[in-house]
Amino acid sequence: MQRSRESENKESSVIPQNVKHSTLEAFYHRYRIYATEVYRNITRRKIPRAIEEVKKEYNVPLSTTNKTECFIVNGKSIMLTDTAMRNLVFYFLNEQLKKTTFESVLEVGCGSGNNLKILQKNFPKKTLYGLDLAEQMIKEAQVNVPSTKFFCCSAEHIPLEDNSVDVIYTVHALEQMTPFIPAVIKEMKRVCRNRVLFIEPFPEFQNWIGRMHGKRLGYPTTVHSEMQANGFTIETFKSLNFGNPVNKSGLLVGIKK
Repeated sequence: MQRSRESENKESSVIPQNVKHSTLEAFYHRYRIYATEVYRNITRRKIPRAIEEVKKEYNVPLSTTNKTECFIVNGKSIMLTDTAMRNLVFYFLNEQLKKTTFESVLEVGCGSGNNLKILQKNFPKKTLYGLDLAEQMIKEAQVNVPSTKFFCCSAEHIPLEDNSVDVIYTVHALEQMTPFIPAVIKEMKRVCRNRVLFIEPFPEFQNWIGRMHGKRLGYPTTVHSEMQANGFTIETFKSLNFGNPVNKSGLLVGIKK
């Protein structure tokens, strides 16, 4: 119990000090999102939505902005900016990176490079790569993190040699790759030298509203089993107690045998 409390306090410490926990605004957005998802699942459950529509509805920044959105962190409803959210993501990534020796890192689904920008700041001597299918995102990423090598391509065909990258990670990117999950994980296994880290909305860690949300949008449900099928040793599979009210993040760490 003592270890659990220390871990929770440590995670809470990365939240910006000027953020007020459990504000009326945060609670409002939390339950507005819940109500919207329940309504949509009951009335329009067979109608898929584009990710841009989801972001627009929930006021999720399309790129780094000063706007805030509702997140659940250790059970508390708070409003976070995109920058504050990415600092939290880095905290969880860094906790895992400290466990291994690495010289190179690849983010699959890097978007405009905001996660890699924080990594580059904290690990200036490491070799960083980013991959995204969207050409516009890659153009923005090249401006945001010019020292990083970016690839505009599918994660099914990563243009790197076998065993060439120490760590590969994703942050809510696999949710957009459901039909290709087996091929993507197989390709990560080929390129990865050490481990793969997934920070994703795994259905195992959602409440019933979150599971409805993921099912309606077609989020993947077989990532854990595909990792095992491809010969990874699962070192960690847990909830991070962090994320959008209907899209909370979990962590899966696979070690290459």
